[in-house]
Amino acid sequence: MKETTEIPLKFQKALDKYFLIYFTERNYKELEMFLSKNFFAYGTGRDEHVYTKTEALTVFQRDLTSAPNPMNYSFLKKAFQVLNDSTAIFQGELKTETQILGEYFSFNHLRLTLVFHQEGDQIKLVAKHISLPTTEHEEGESYPLKELDEQRRIKQQGMEFRF
Repeated sequence: MKETTEIPLKFQKALDKYFLIYFTERNYKELEMFLSKNFFAYGTGRDEHVYTKTEALTVFQRDLTSAPNPMNYSFLKKAFQVLNDSTAIFQGELKTETQILGEYFSFNHLRLTLVFHQEGDQIKLVAKHISLPTTEHEEGESYPLKELDEQRRIKQQGMEFRF
């Protein structure tokens, strides 16, 4: 993997285009053309696991219909790795804000991985993974140990009260 602080212009333009059409414009048609024919993804919704572009477009349509307003975003962290002349990966942590059904809504610490690949003379988005950290985990935990320990103590106390 070739790490660099220099992001080739073609990949920077692709990244900027993705953020423009997905977060700012919320533009389904542009998004449809920007996705590779081999696109696959995971989203934050329980059923947002797509293995074909057709499945992805169904989820994107729901996403854009449910939350049609532009999303303000700011990067908390970001990294870009160029794998070779035709493939690059973006990884970032963002805060997003928008209005849905007239109510303020935000995702804090939204984690996003995007894989870009050159197809002919165009850079396409070929894979996306977006996730949110669980609320059960404490900082420094790979598993929700404090919450599990608390559940265990509550169960033990319940057993003690029965006898």
